[in-house]
Amino acid sequence: MEPGEEFGGPERLLALSKETKDLQLVQRCLALRMLMLGEPRELVMAAFGIKWTTLQKWVRFWNEGGIEKLAVGKPSGCPSKMTTEARDFVVTLVEFTHPKTGEKITGRFVSGRLKNIFGLSLTSGAVRYHLRKMGYSRIRPRTLPVARNEEAIEEFKIDYWALYSWCDVWFFDETGIENDARPRHVWVKKGSKAAWLYRGNHIRENIVGAVCPATGDLETLIMPRNDAGIFQLFLDYFKERTGNRPVVLILDNASWHKVKKLDWGNVVPVFLPPYAPELNPIEELWKVIKDRLCDPTPAKSHDELQNRIMIVLRELFEDKKQVQSICKLNYKIS
Repeated sequence: MEPGEEFGGPERLLALSKETKDLQLVQRCLALRMLMLGEPRELVMAAFGIKWTTLQKWVRFWNEGGIEKLAVGKPSGCPSKMTTEARDFVVTLVEFTHPKTGEKITGRFVSGRLKNIFGLSLTSGAVRYHLRKMGYSRIRPRTLPVARNEEAIEEFKIDYWALYSWCDVWFFDETGIENDARPRHVWVKKGSKAAWLYRGNHIRENIVGAVCPATGDLETLIMPRNDAGIFQLFLDYFKERTGNRPVVLILDNASWHKVKKLDWGNVVPVFLPPYAPELNPIEELWKVIKDRLCDPTPAKSHDELQNRIMIVLRELFEDKKQVQSICKLNYKIS
């Protein structure tokens, strides 16, 4: 059996392979094109790693219905038990069930509801499969405090874009770097064990810093602690580094950020809404720094830990595009 040209010739198959994003369909189109051009079937099978029976099936699909039949082929496995009504019910269940109701949306929970309402006998694994096909994924929710003010958060997002059009906007924060980092996942052979060393000497350094997401500029200091005095030292350093020009500095509501005796100079402070750390893009930068500092061999002293921190920071200072990418703002206004 040879592929006919009722639905198109080699040029048509080549064009179809370029139009589709389905890799399997691209493979089928190119294989049939090679056959139409007179290539030996042994060469076609070797090129695509398929058997003669598979190639015959593709030819039959093409001859019977062209690209539509070639794209669909014959469905494998048993037909799905999930009806349209059941699928709509699952979407409603997942979308509108709030954690405050106390209901835990699991595969077993959905499976039980489908059996009670629609008489469908689906395992929890089958339910999870259908949920993934419908575009859902199972993730661990991020904890949010009850005192969080969603209206204030939305107002802040709007205010930020107004500030952004007025002058340079920087984001400030502090973070601590522990010498004994938490163990990370590592690859080992099955049956073997992995060890993660720790010293227990409680060595810790603090990074205070500010980032401008629009330009990728980053200013940091390594300090032994966090208090009003340390924050004033950073403000003086920051004002000098920015040429004493007016800039907006967005920061959280730590008590030492609101001390009345602070000399802000030309820096205009704007405070984040309470309990909204995700609004500060420098938080993502801290995660990257801590990940790069994660070493199974802990530092022996403060000086060694400081040197490791400076190596990571120096890489970021020299690559503003990387900082821009890490601290890219993704404020979505509801």
